[in-house]
Amino acid sequence: MTPVTEHRPLFVLAGMPRAGTTYLYHVLAAHPGFHVTLRKELRYFSHHYAEGADWYARQFSAALPHTVCADLSPDYFMHAGAAERIARYPGQVRIALIIRDPAQWAVSLHRHLRSFEPDVPAFPDFLRQCRYPDFQWPGRPRLGADIALTGGFVSRRIEEFRQALGGRLLLYDFAAFERDPLGTLRAIESFTGIRQPLSATALPPDRINARSGSERRRLTYWLSREPVSNLLGRLMPAGLALQLRRQWESKASPPSARDDAADLEFAQESLAADRERIVALFRDSPAMLGDGTPLTSPPSPMPDASAV
Repeated sequence: MTPVTEHRPLFVLAGMPRAGTTYLYHVLAAHPGFHVTLRKELRYFSHHYAEGADWYARQFSAALPHTVCADLSPDYFMHAGAAERIARYPGQVRIALIIRDPAQWAVSLHRHLRSFEPDVPAFPDFLRQCRYPDFQWPGRPRLGADIALTGGFVSRRIEEFRQALGGRLLLYDFAAFERDPLGTLRAIESFTGIRQPLSATALPPDRINARSGSERRRLTYWLSREPVSNLLGRLMPAGLALQLRRQWESKASPPSARDDAADLEFAQESLAADRERIVALFRDSPAMLGDGTPLTSPPSPMPDASAV
């Protein structure tokens, strides 16, 4: 099988985790210009790269003509080799990173993982040694290494994507996304060359996947395992599965600022250099290309996308 991106454009939302990727997954699922898979995070450029391009292409086999295939896998941001792998992939590919304040991001990621993953350490230890899950069966050899979120991790990852992808990369400020989700969608539509915008009324009215409560821990854990999501995809019509997923993820609890205050202060001190770099990055614009060009006008349309 020929890789899908030789015939159809591909949009990769590569992270960050806990920066609106689940919300945007449901937005793109409702968009006639995009095709999303039932399994939101394909993780091809991180954990499944050995499966090969044909395996990746088969994930999009149900895509309609003239749609942009979308892969929303925030763990690409956590994987040191993902940017280079995406850059080498053949065909028309555009990539986006939603960039969140590093301190707020670290606290949110810790709370999220602690709500369903076992053995997540206290926050100071988590900053020094983040064990990002691989979402496989328990007991199997673990894919990926532990990550230190200190020492310039966020800045280093952003720079890896910028160096590898240049003008094919969109950087967007999460703070702007929170204020105006529609503006983020319009930037993505412009970036991918889609000329027929999604109606603003189609956007979810509330936060999605804000944070899972402890009472949902066990079910959340099993639903997040790839073999389980693959099985559900085979047994359930795609439309129904997407509807149920949205209902489940819309019931997540909002974060508690009171519970987060001490760890947020610690993170602000520990990640101060990264925070300063992010502020400087978006000082003039909430959206820019990886080569530093502001996203002020649509780039050249990707093949077939202009027909949507």
